[in-house]
Amino acid sequence: MKIPLSDRLLECASYLSHGVRIADIGCDHGYLGIHLLKNCNAKSIIAADIKEGPLQSAMRNAEKYGVADKMTFHLSDGVKDIPRNFDALVCAGMGGDTMIHILEDAPWLRSEQYYLVLQCQSKTPMLRRYLSDTGWYIVEETVVRDGKFLYTVMAVVWNPEAPKLTAGQCYISPAMRNSVVGCDLLDYYNRTIAGLRLAVENQNDEEKQQVLTELQTDPALQWLRAAAANITVGDVLAYMETIAPRSMKMDWDNVGLLCGSRDTLVSKILVALDPFEHVCQEAAQWGAELVVTHHPVIFQPMKSITDDNAVGRGIMTLIRNDISAINAHTNLDQAPGGVNDVLARTLGLENIQVIDECGVDEEGRPWGLLRRGEIPACALPDFLADVKDKLCCQGLRYVDGGKPVCKVAVGGGACAGELRAAVKAGCDTFVTSDVKYNQFWDAKELQVNLIDAGHFHTENPVIGVLAEKLQAAFPELEVKISENHNDCMKFY
Repeated sequence: MKIPLSDRLLECASYLSHGVRIADIGCDHGYLGIHLLKNCNAKSIIAADIKEGPLQSAMRNAEKYGVADKMTFHLSDGVKDIPRNFDALVCAGMGGDTMIHILEDAPWLRSEQYYLVLQCQSKTPMLRRYLSDTGWYIVEETVVRDGKFLYTVMAVVWNPEAPKLTAGQCYISPAMRNSVVGCDLLDYYNRTIAGLRLAVENQNDEEKQQVLTELQTDPALQWLRAAAANITVGDVLAYMETIAPRSMKMDWDNVGLLCGSRDTLVSKILVALDPFEHVCQEAAQWGAELVVTHHPVIFQPMKSITDDNAVGRGIMTLIRNDISAINAHTNLDQAPGGVNDVLARTLGLENIQVIDECGVDEEGRPWGLLRRGEIPACALPDFLADVKDKLCCQGLRYVDGGKPVCKVAVGGGACAGELRAAVKAGCDTFVTSDVKYNQFWDAKELQVNLIDAGHFHTENPVIGVLAEKLQAAFPELEVKISENHNDCMKFY
């Protein structure tokens, strides 16, 4: 005979190991205990209910299914009047406040001896807060759909040393994050937000808004929001392709997803110029699932990844913390609106054009490496001061070509080798970085002002723009620029 067991009770049963002694509190008609004896090899069942009717029904069903010899029946308010010879306790189909009452009346349950399985019908955040505050630890929690309703089932053990839940984690526990993906996330998120609003219903408008803001900015609920939106690393990678197409990269370059999985759900993106070790550590500490950078985490072929060097340690940090890494390098240098367009705008250039166009994008916009533009004619010292201020440089290296500044070429990063292209384009000044000794002499001979403003400072302006674009494209996510990354080079 088939045992009529709901999906939520089947989920409770899945939490219980074979061969254990189980106390079923609020046993109703006894179907869970019967199922555990017949299908899960339970040793014995203590069936308890506060009402005589359901308890009598459970007795009849035990006889019907032939398991009455392995079940005992107790009329009891919670666990007050039951024997204590069990390993696991199940409370299913009750409100969170009722479960709290049962646990409060049984301090002897606060022992590593017992394993609790709790399936809450209502006030689940209240129950999670109580469990955390009193020393219980949720080791596993799943969401199950039963008809039109969503329920959670949690496994709980006594562990007073466990980390306490944040306010947001009372709505989605850390254990739950590993399982909630499989259910209707958007439905669960909407129900959670509705529950949040109901919880503050009696507060005044100012207090209500403050509580809702604090809760909805909690990392746990931000993750739930992102999970509900179902945004993955692959989605972000596809968006990056629209602003810096792979086809625009130079042949020798390495761009795209260099570490991680396209399928990883994303709630936080850390954006930085470089994926150096300290940036990877910052991403891990902040809880980001994705790092988006300009420079690649892997550039040259690697024969090993170890903790003997910073690159290896950074990659190992990403892998340990399930963080993916995407970069757009020379494709972002050359793309419309990329590194060099942003550098030109930051320096106040007008009539910005591409030097030596490589092609046009899908919108008909030309793309290529260098940009040129114009400013009102000024003396070189005045322009140098402007560059230093606008790019936040500590110092500049330069050659005075003997001309005032008016027509300016820019190439962020190591573009000094494009000096003659800038001159050919009619520019009197070229702002770039990583200039070699002989290139300064070449500029002097060509009578062009050559300014080395530093690799970091000529490329980093694009990071703010990139972060803004990502945030606008994915408003459900939290996007942040690295707070720890800056130029390591100093001037004495």
